Amino acid sequence: MNAWTGDDFTSYPFSSANPTDWKNLYNVYLDMSFKASLNELDFRQEGWRYEINAEGKRELKGIVLNEMKGAYQDSDRQLFKEIFTELFRNTPYVNDSGGRPA
Repeated sequence: MNAWTGDDFTSYPFSSANPTDWKNLYNVYLDMSFKASLNELDFRQEGWRYEINAEGKRELKGIVLNEMKGAYQDSDRQLFKEIFTELFRNTPYVNDSGGRPA
């Protein structure tokens, strides 16, 4: 299951040219969205975490961390976020739901 997240929403887009397949995906995504089963292992894999590398040094890892590193390599994204932060100061919209790698 893949998600598209924004500052105040999460969307789970899917498509299929096969009507039977589409109905199956629809039901799977509804179940995952409204009857989610979360466990600690999910957060350990997805979220930011520290791991000890081969040299014994601590380093940050995680799927969300890697996605945010990629997002913040885009200069347009950085500019948009800075403008957005200034426009919506003192609101939750200044935060980035995935975190800022810096």
